[in-house]
Amino acid sequence: VERAMVERKKAHDAKAAELAEIQKDLEKEEERVKEDEKLFANKEEALGEMRQRAEENRSKMGEEMQKLTQWESDQRQEIADMKKRRIELEKNDARVRLEHSRLRADTE
Repeated sequence: VERAMVERKKAHDAKAAELAEIQKDLEKEEERVKEDEKLFANKEEALGEMRQRAEENRSKMGEEMQKLTQWESDQRQEIADMKKRRIELEKNDARVRLEHSRLRADTE
């Protein structure tokens, strides 16, 4: 009977040691899971920041494109105004030449 109890005690102790080892392994695995969750949270945060920066850059690029479009429009308008001015100057020049040639004709 004592021998059976000693054997049971040994079996119980062996099982307890095995369970303790399993418990340690579980705790290590839980720690790894927590670390992975932290890494995942950090990655999610970094990804969110990257998305935000990308959106800001997209917005800035849109603003810059609007400025560029406005600048191009202004340049086209300025060119058109300069062409009109050149035409006016050419007309005035032709008028002055005509007037000058009339004056020359009158004086001759």
